[in-house]
Amino acid sequence: MPFDSTKIRRVLWRLALPLICAYFLALVGCAAFQRKMLYFPSRAAEATLFGHARGESIEPWRDESRTLIGWQQRSGQRPLKARFLVFHGNAGYALHRVHYATNLARTIDCDIHILEYPGYGSRSGEPSQTTLLDAGEQALRLLQKESSAPVFIVGESIGSGVAAGVAARAPELVSGLILITPLSRLTDVASHHFPFLPVRLLLRDRYPAIEWLTKYHGPLAVTVAENDEVIPNRFGRDLHDNYAGRKRLWVKAGMHNTIHDSLDSKWWKEVVEFVVEKNSP
Repeated sequence: MPFDSTKIRRVLWRLALPLICAYFLALVGCAAFQRKMLYFPSRAAEATLFGHARGESIEPWRDESRTLIGWQQRSGQRPLKARFLVFHGNAGYALHRVHYATNLARTIDCDIHILEYPGYGSRSGEPSQTTLLDAGEQALRLLQKESSAPVFIVGESIGSGVAAGVAARAPELVSGLILITPLSRLTDVASHHFPFLPVRLLLRDRYPAIEWLTKYHGPLAVTVAENDEVIPNRFGRDLHDNYAGRKRLWVKAGMHNTIHDSLDSKWWKEVVEFVVEKNSP
């Protein structure tokens, strides 16, 4: 039987066409719904949040227009040695991170402020790189108006990108950074999870933390999870290794959402002492 190249090409095209269509639909879906795939806010009415807050002994934090922008726990000691501003991860809402206030208060006399992102909790707006960085910078400048006490930023997961971006915008207002399960760039993480898609072309929210940190010159404490399945710890290591200032890296047992089980009082003491104390590089 003679070789029929036309027939072979026709059969191959029929086989390839569904795959091409599926790939095109995947591209369109990722481009159109990327923020739905990135941010997972929980919503709640203020009254519900206030009830939750009372149970945690934490108070509302409002801006100058009396808008609820997060939650705070204030020390009775004055003058303050430190204030901490917490940027949480991409799921839930700020009150789900009260453990930061609990652990920091046990470690050092300080004020703790946990920022609520736009579109999370009862806060209006939609989450995006721009809205999260704007909210973070506004919160930092609000703290600056209140006091001259130094501000240290804690960022977890995608909050590490927010922390790096805010530190790049106002490096003179940030005295230290504590980053937990951080990303180097969101494009790096997305490329790891979707190697078959041109995510570096598709992503609108990129969080290039490595580049942003070139504008910041204070102490940097990085903690990665040994078995992080969401942000593989090599990206946090890259962030640490590329930073030119005073820095320290901790590798703790656990996965992305279980690392907090390994963050004991010894770790908190080491991290806080590293960023707060004025050690020489």
